[in-house]
Amino acid sequence: MTIAPDLEPLGDWRFEACPVSSAASVVGSRSSLLILRECFYGTSRFSDFARNTGLSDPVVATRLKDLAGAGVLERHPYAEPGQRGQFEYLLTELGRGFFPVLTALIQWGGTYLQGGDGVVQLVETGSGQRVLAAALGAEGRVLAAEDVTVEPRARVAAV
Repeated sequence: MTIAPDLEPLGDWRFEACPVSSAASVVGSRSSLLILRECFYGTSRFSDFARNTGLSDPVVATRLKDLAGAGVLERHPYAEPGQRGQFEYLLTELGRGFFPVLTALIQWGGTYLQGGDGVVQLVETGSGQRVLAAALGAEGRVLAAEDVTVEPRARVAAV
């Protein structure tokens, strides 16, 4: 990527204004990413999050509270027959918007950290075709980092 001249010097930027910083403040921890992975895999209950992620109960409780507080998850009460009421955690629209990021993490981790294809892949339910993450231009062309310039928002053309 290149930086537009009117964004220089980057040292003058406030990190709080950076979209990466904003996103990382919500989902930047390993435990948050694992919980979000589980949500997309269909997990919704506390005990299942703890079992499927290997995280301790206190960490799961804290992350679920944080993600719900940020509007990524919603708490919904449920009760098993004869048991006390509990909550399940479901993705909100904001949470479902994380799907392309999760797709990219699965693809990147499998390709670069697990020696090739990784241990899981995402496939389109209807066609069985592999789901891929890519940066696309407005006309659908796959872009590499070298094809992109970071510009101030006011200059970005409407698509």
